[in-house]
Amino acid sequence: MALSLDFLHWTDRYVGTLVLTLLQPFNWRYYFGRRPAIDDVRPERILVVKFWGIGSIALAGQTVTALRARYPDARIDFLTLDGNRSFLGYLPAVDRAHTLDIRTSVFVVLWRIAKMLLTLRRERYDLVVDLEFFTRISALVSFASGAKVRVGFHAWEVWRGNFHNIRVPFNRYWHVTRNFYNLGRAAGVDDESPPPFRLAIGDAEHDEAAAALTEAGVADDERLVLINVNAGEMALERRWPAQHFASVARSLASEDGVRPVFIGAPSERDYVGAVASAAGDRAIDLSGKLSIGGLLGLYARAAALVTNDTGPLQLALTQGLPTVSLFGPETPVLYGPTDTRHHVLYAGLACSPCMNVHSQKKVRCIHGRPLCLESITPDRVADETRATLRGEPGRVWQLDA
Repeated sequence: MALSLDFLHWTDRYVGTLVLTLLQPFNWRYYFGRRPAIDDVRPERILVVKFWGIGSIALAGQTVTALRARYPDARIDFLTLDGNRSFLGYLPAVDRAHTLDIRTSVFVVLWRIAKMLLTLRRERYDLVVDLEFFTRISALVSFASGAKVRVGFHAWEVWRGNFHNIRVPFNRYWHVTRNFYNLGRAAGVDDESPPPFRLAIGDAEHDEAAAALTEAGVADDERLVLINVNAGEMALERRWPAQHFASVARSLASEDGVRPVFIGAPSERDYVGAVASAAGDRAIDLSGKLSIGGLLGLYARAAALVTNDTGPLQLALTQGLPTVSLFGPETPVLYGPTDTRHHVLYAGLACSPCMNVHSQKKVRCIHGRPLCLESITPDRVADETRATLRGEPGRVWQLDA
């Protein structure tokens, strides 16, 4: 039986805090010794940690690439959840992957965590860069690795045991890529600005996407508008109403040469399929029919993406696909596009944003329903999508550096 996300959050918050408290005597160097500086090590083995979110891993690609440029002879390993293993193949700077499978009972997961900690300890890492925002498990991993230098985020709102001996503030008014890169700077990266980055795909990914489109009857000259109606299970409240997406798809399908294509993971097929069915005969449903590589190949073929604030948006940002994104519970300052090829719709109500990384992204809506998203009309989204297809610039919500 797979563990629920709520249970994992509860365990990390309460059990994780207890474990980190009990381990404090072993962390005496933090309180009484000299804290190391990045100049104290010449890392030969680096571990990067990010368990949750393919979108966040994609946005961290610039930082991992910068670490590779700074330490060209080092081996860079990446620790993530087992479901993200195949995605790491598109990050060329990563040499090896360690994964944790949590899709089972709590006792098996605890056993796997223990084995993982022993494995990481034997690797004798010199440097750990913990990209997780504020989980206790990643702080435990950082400490248990035995690495001399351990870099991670710090905030007074969330105690992580002081197991990172180089602590970097997380600024919720900075874009997440800038926060990730700040960790890289603390880990020795010299450049002030992140390097260019794109997920590396090849012929196989393009061919998979092309085959799916051919099977669906899509002509080569049609302009594809991809539509992502879902959001990660961490916060389903980020979903714009399903009937609004169907309305936008019907509107776009009336345009000459434009074809709406719905995307989604295999676990989302029922939800996505219902929306696609309501969108009319010209809508294509590819949910559950593409691998993550095939999806990236589809991005290379598409003209635009209409999406909620979730992983497919972040993938599009790394690949240069223009987007129309819908924000409500979260702020586009943190996760939105950073250039004018993209259009962001955000009502900016007094209660928004109501989720953040310091509270495990739990949404507590004062209205009981997402008025922030419901207030964005289908006509507005369709108009913004047409503007995107015409190449008209959108608004950047990122704060200036």
